[in-house]
Amino acid sequence: MSGKARLPCLVGIFLLAHAHALFNIEESGQVNRAFLAVNDTVLATAVGQAEDHFEKLKRLEATLATRARIQSGSISDAQLLDGLPTDQAKEYDRVAQTLLKTSSNLLHAVCRPKSVADKECARQLAHMDVPPSEVKDQCNQMSYLNSAKGSGYHAYRRLLPADYKDGLYKIRTKEDGSPLPLARSITSAFYDKSMDHLNTIRNSHTASSEGALDARRSVMLIQWSQFLEQDLAKTVPRSMGNGKSIECCSTTFNQAAPRYRHPACAPLVVSDSDAFYKELFVKCLNYVRSALAVDPECKLGAPNQLNQATNLLDLSQLYGINDEETRALRTFRGGKLQASTDGANTIPIQQHSSLCLQPNETCYLSGDPRANANPYMVLQYSIFLRSHNNIARKLREINPSWNDERLFKFARKINTALYQRIIYEEWAPEVLGFDVAEKISDTPVEMDRQKRIFGVSNEFATVAIRFYNSMMPGDLWNTAILIDSERYNLFQLKDTFYRPANFTSTDFFAKVLVASLSQRAMAMDTGYVDDLGMQLFRATSSLVGTFGTDSLALDIARGRDHGIPGYTKYVKLCQGRNIGSWNDLIDSMSPQDLTLLKKIYGSVEAVDLIMGAFAEYPVPGATVGPTLSCIIGEQLTNSRQTARNFYDNNFKLRHTVNEYTAANLLCDTTDLQVIQENVFRVPSEENLLQRCESLRGKLHLNIWKPTSST
Repeated sequence: MSGKARLPCLVGIFLLAHAHALFNIEESGQVNRAFLAVNDTVLATAVGQAEDHFEKLKRLEATLATRARIQSGSISDAQLLDGLPTDQAKEYDRVAQTLLKTSSNLLHAVCRPKSVADKECARQLAHMDVPPSEVKDQCNQMSYLNSAKGSGYHAYRRLLPADYKDGLYKIRTKEDGSPLPLARSITSAFYDKSMDHLNTIRNSHTASSEGALDARRSVMLIQWSQFLEQDLAKTVPRSMGNGKSIECCSTTFNQAAPRYRHPACAPLVVSDSDAFYKELFVKCLNYVRSALAVDPECKLGAPNQLNQATNLLDLSQLYGINDEETRALRTFRGGKLQASTDGANTIPIQQHSSLCLQPNETCYLSGDPRANANPYMVLQYSIFLRSHNNIARKLREINPSWNDERLFKFARKINTALYQRIIYEEWAPEVLGFDVAEKISDTPVEMDRQKRIFGVSNEFATVAIRFYNSMMPGDLWNTAILIDSERYNLFQLKDTFYRPANFTSTDFFAKVLVASLSQRAMAMDTGYVDDLGMQLFRATSSLVGTFGTDSLALDIARGRDHGIPGYTKYVKLCQGRNIGSWNDLIDSMSPQDLTLLKKIYGSVEAVDLIMGAFAEYPVPGATVGPTLSCIIGEQLTNSRQTARNFYDNNFKLRHTVNEYTAANLLCDTTDLQVIQENVFRVPSEENLLQRCESLRGKLHLNIWKPTSST
């Protein structure tokens, strides 16, 4: 890609962990005078009205449940599986929604009659405690349960304050009050642009039949990126009071009438001119707003979304987010995890499972149902399961007296440590660029961790880590390098969403692995392959045919739902640049992307973070541009500096994994004969193949012998 990319402000990246200081505001006298009227009686009334509102909502939900039921195997069913909420998450959301409704009641009853602007009112509400009430007691209990860092159900933190039209929860608009462009209309325009570009390069080595290719990065980079996302972030959709899922479109894929629309609905509206969906007469694609988290201090004001993951880089997607989930995955023999019993040695097969779209399909059990999202994830989870069991077996050989519990505990620690090392020492330099990755690793771990805001940023989870979708191919091909001489398609992505392929054949496992190492990823840009752009979670409807939804449009909608401010505010935060006009972005992205953004959005301040950041030229040597590098870099810094058990804080763990690489891991857990040095790049003259026999057994496990203290 031509053009120059600006380096992210390295100092800014590491100050973002203290970004809460940016939230302080000067409160005007008008705001203070308005809130003199907010006494305990006013607050109690607002809470009571909020509780009454949810009693009325139950009656609406009873009506909706008889009209629009999510069909098994449908697009909406897959969306639910992708963010499957637990009963605990649903309860957190119910309490948080009550607090949000309380804030909304105060906005209408106190602020607007006194002509206090909505956003000023919301900022003041954020300093107010919930009055004594049942919902306050529930909030306090939830906050107490969440005080442990290794648990799930935390609120995402923010790098910038939420941006909502009313300061609380209504989707943001342009500065002039007009609505933002439709998410699907934005993506459709960029997909068309990508295809026009493809037609000019179709016969060159820089493209496949699906689009432009990355010059050197492998599909394995995508696989690890999605695995990392599933470790740190799990956003879940809201659901009805009875736990049932919400459908926002009619059975004919039109918008439901307002009286039959759940308040949590914010569906993707499809324009009449949509080149793909108009042929199917599809006007509506389901999107349910994300579940909310209770404020840690039980304050009012704008909410934050719930993260059902643990917030830690801890392989919780493999081991589960709590002891109950972990115990269900163990064998309780030799410290090992359960594996499939068919000889393939994958994560366990679970027949007739609700974790896949159809009960008769092969499904897999692990710490997160998203292991079934696609075959890449089954492969990735299985590699780390094999790694755990290999480590447990070797520790038992070294320490015959250790019992199952101790073997499991230390195998998990070492498995997590090697995972952390690979993310920081190999994945981060490839994605963020060497300079940013080196800064993250070299930054001393602060002793006073209490001063840092612990957790995963909303910007990371909702936008930044999603970059890998742009690079994901629709087709995975076998390779002639190691296995077959005849080229053929191993699978098409659109056929595998929560319908993962059967890995019973060890040969299939090997073919997917080698193809992931050898096939070039798609280029990181604003274009998606059809499998993600219009066939995500595809299903067949008897009324309109076979189609799916749009991954990028859903991510745009989710960013707006979460109150993520516009792109230009993050350019200011990360790069220190004020963007006042389109001309200020000339050096940041291609003329084609800049022209299209201008045509679609009109005003530069309106651009969604995900679209602006995805359009940026990459940082030299990196996969992503400066804004994404900044946000991801801040998250990796936060995850390292707030984790007491991070591997490089422990001498024995650091020594054990000090020289261990992703290539070592793949050689140790598979029958590969050769592998390239950097698995995140395809083999080349600069990235030569090596014999696996020289790479196996490089974990320094002897340090755990009984002669050493443990």
